[in-house]
Formats: sequence, structure tokens, C-alpha cells
Amino acid sequence: MAKKRPIWPPSHVTYEFVTVLRDGIKAQNRKMYEDMHSAERAYDGDIDLGIVLPAGAPSHIPSRAMAKCDGAAAHIISDFPRVDIRTPGVGSRAVKRQELLREACTYALEQLTATSEENVWSEAKFDLVLLGSACIKVVFDEDSWPDPPERGASDADLEEWRKERRSAWPFDTFTVHPGSVQVSPDRSWPHKFVIETQKRTAVDMWTRYPHWRDPQAKDKNPAREIQWVEYWDDINYIAWGDGVEVFRKSNTHKCPPYIWVGVTRGRRGLGAKGILGGAVMSQVRAEARLMTLLDLLWQLDVFPRLLANKDEASSLQDSWNTGPGGILPVERVAGDDKSVEWLDMPQLNAAMFQFLPMVQQSIEDATYNPALMGDRPTGVDYGVHQAMLIGQARQALHPFVSALNRLGSMWVNMILRYMDTILDESIQLPSGARLDNSDIDGFYQARVVFEAVSQEEDDRRVSLGLQVLNAEAESHRTVLSKYFKHENPSSELAQWGAEKVVRQLLETGEVARIAMESAGMEIAEEEIAGETKTAALNLRKRAVGELGNRLQPGQGPTLGTLRGETTEGAGA
Repeated sequence: MAKKRPIWPPSHVTYEFVTVLRDGIKAQNRKMYEDMHSAERAYDGDIDLGIVLPAGAPSHIPSRAMAKCDGAAAHIISDFPRVDIRTPGVGSRAVKRQELLREACTYALEQLTATSEENVWSEAKFDLVLLGSACIKVVFDEDSWPDPPERGASDADLEEWRKERRSAWPFDTFTVHPGSVQVSPDRSWPHKFVIETQKRTAVDMWTRYPHWRDPQAKDKNPAREIQWVEYWDDINYIAWGDGVEVFRKSNTHKCPPYIWVGVTRGRRGLGAKGILGGAVMSQVRAEARLMTLLDLLWQLDVFPRLLANKDEASSLQDSWNTGPGGILPVERVAGDDKSVEWLDMPQLNAAMFQFLPMVQQSIEDATYNPALMGDRPTGVDYGVHQAMLIGQARQALHPFVSALNRLGSMWVNMILRYMDTILDESIQLPSGARLDNSDIDGFYQARVVFEAVSQEEDDRRVSLGLQVLNAEAESHRTVLSKYFKHENPSSELAQWGAEKVVRQLLETGEVARIAMESAGMEIAEEEIAGETKTAALNLRKRAVGELGNRLQPGQGPTLGTLRGETTEGAGA
């Protein structure tokens, strides 16, 4: 029986097919894209007040939308992310693989920081906060990865090639506006397909793709916008410019090189939401509307308008306006001899002054507590209460932190996937170790955690780690990595074990005997006991030094062996 062809990817991808697919996904998520657009406008101070103002009346747009987004983004990440890996299996071999993969992932994150022109994570976290989603593109740059020298190459050529390899990083990462990218509706990862649409200039297209047939070739404007459409699936990489195919290639990445994540808040099916999403945007509009009206009323009260007879006002025609300080021409009734008078303003509605704080408080409640920004609310007089409020405020940011963690984890796993499936050669890590395809072997389950740094949180985490350690609720290796944030827990455990051996030998007097035997001296135990205090201290120092020479790095006992564990069981 003939094998059924998979539903995706289609046998032949056309521009018409891709645009229909793209537009269908956009229509399905119309509300999400509308919210993105509204949030961007609000951040830039472009808010639709929902009212028609008199001619010449200024609008007053508060900076709350910008402040909320910037404040939230500033408290999501402030340090280098932590890599957490749990490889299958037990024993020393599994531990070695785990540490090797952790070093590889950490190295990848360091290379991203060193080689990217933009701060990818800062850009991504801002998109998550403002737009409710973020997207990054990770591509393999073959040109940055030097080819190995030909067989029979000289030692000098081989060494030069090794130097180039050590300094090269073949993976480029950059952010893409999440609204310009449509992924497969199931949001599975790696995505089944991705469509990216962006604008390019005509001169860019003419220069980079001279073979491209410009459908508007008669228009010689180099700044003319061209709609660029990319389509990716596991097999295909196709691009069009204004509907005309530019190229059709095989996808060497073996999956679409995009990672799109959305912030899930509230019930499922509501789409990605930024911090201004949902009812918050209506409150932001209400605040802007109220402040605009209050500002206008204050101006009219300070600069009242004049009522003038038409005859009188005609001479002041250049000053006519309906705004504060303006002159309004009126036709007087018979018997009214006033040619000019001030227009009395109605008293300001006190409810407006009460309503504005209510709206502002509603925005605070729906986003995060101002305690996160260092404000101390009325009635909060002690640090513990303030710390509780800060903790509650950070909980409001948890959906964004969670989304950033997913994005970082998916990125580092995509790098592992590329190392495993694209690169034919091993990667040399900073420690000198080499990472081969066999070390990865389809393992793409690393986890990246971004954490805001504060002294209070650090102290709390370390205190909790000590409690877990004393209760023996988790392994020493886990405690070192999870609570103490140690980058290489295995080496730390080895050093810890060696130091414990020294302490045990010092306490039993064995260290003195070892040192004396090593030095070729024979001293009886009773003679050691008869030494003066000063001499004993000097002897101990010499003994520790001798033991340190014996316990070279990597040769000392581990904590597991001190507890009677076998080598295979030391990776708990």
C-alpha cells in the first residue's frame, strides 16, 4: 500500500495560496491585531478620545500608557538568564552530558549577547508587554562558518581554521514585529509554517535581487514601497516581491526559523494581550478624555471669553475664536445696551474630579501596583508590608515573565536543534570541551529562566535553599543550581567534597601523618601530641598544603563518595 503523503507541507506553494492563508489567519485573530495597533498608538500618545472637541481646543494625553509599559518591562528581566537542564538517565555519564549541554546553552546565550546588534531579550520583553506577543527569527549563516581545510592541509592552515571556528558563531538572531508574522494556527513548535510580510524599498529590491521582475518597473521611484512576503515550512523557503516570485529554495534549517509566543491572560481563546489590553485601554482613553476636558475647562475659567455685538466684534474679527480668551459675536436683543461683556462659565462639575482618581486607580488595579516602582502607599509604614506589596505587584507581571521564559527556552532548544541537525562538526566550548552531535542526540528540552534581581529576593531564595538542603528534600546539585544559581554545580560539588576530606583529616589527625610520610619524616603520635600550640598550627598548615597538592582538580572525592555512594549514583 502506498504511503499517504502528509497534509503539510503542500506539494506546490503558490503566492495566491500563501496570501489566502495569511489573510485567513489575520481575520481569525482580528481582535488581537486591533489591540496591537491601539496599544502602539497609545504608547506614542495617539489616543482616540471618543469625542469631538471644539475647533482649536487642545487634547491632553497623559503619559500613563508609556509609563506602565516601560515600568513593567524594566522589572521583568535585569540579569543574565539561568539555564536548567535535566537529561534522561542517571550516573556519572548522564551528569557529564547534562553539564556539557548546560555549558553549550550558556555559551549560546553569551554569543547571542556578544554578536547581536540589538538586545534581543530587551526588545522581546517590550513587545510582550506592549503588544502581548513577541517573535524572534533564528537563521543559520553559512558564510560565517568557515569550511574545513582540504585534505593534506598544513598544520598552520589547520590551526588558522581552528582559530576561525572558535571565534565564529553561525547563528543570527533578531526580533520581528509579531504583527507581521502569521504562524500555523495550532501554535505548535517548531511551527508547521510561517508567513512574514514586511515593507522594502524598490532600490533595496533592485540592488539585492537584480533578477526580480518588478511589476511596476515603469515607476522609477527608489523609495517606492514593495510588499515582501516570505513563506517557510519544513521543506520550502520562498519569497515574493509585490506578488512576483524572487526565489524558491530548500529550507536548510529543516523547520521554520521563527519562534512566536503570546501572553496568555485570563480565559483561553482571548488571544495575546499586552498590559494595555482588554478593559485597560478603555480606562486609558477615559483618563485622557477627562484630563482633556478638565484642562479645557480650567483654561476657559482662567481666560473667559467675551460676548460682543456684531458691530463691535467686526473690528475684532481677527481675534474671533471659540477657545479660551476668544471673542464671540452675538446679536443683542432690543434694550440690551451692553456692547461687550464676559461670558459666565458654568461651575465645574465636582463629579469630574472624583471620577478621574477612580479611573486612574482602575488602571493601577488592572496593571500592577505602583509599589513596584518604589512608591509607598499611604498607611504602609514598615518594610515587610512594602515587600508584600512588591511581591503582589510582580505577580501581575507573571504572565509576561512566563512568556519570556518560553521564548528563551524555545530559542536555546532551536540552537541545540541546529547544532544537532545542521552542523556536521563539533563545537568547541570555552572550557575546552567539545560538543558533538552525539552529545545532543535529539535532546531539545533545555529550560531558560529570566529573573528580576533584588537583594530581598536573593536572600529569600538562598534561605529557602538552605532549608531544602538541611531537610535533604532535594539533591545538593539541584540546590546549588536552583537556589544558589551556581553555573557549574558538579565542579563545585567536587571542590566541596575535597574540602570536606581535608576537614575530616584535620579533625582526626590523619592529615599530619600523611604530610609527614610524604616528607619522609617519622614522628610518633605522642610526639605530635607534645608539640606546642604554635608548632601544631604550623604543622597543620604544611599538612593542608601537602594534601592540596595531592588533591588535584578532578581527582578529589565527590560529596557522594563521602556519603558512601558509588560513582554511578553520584548524580542524584
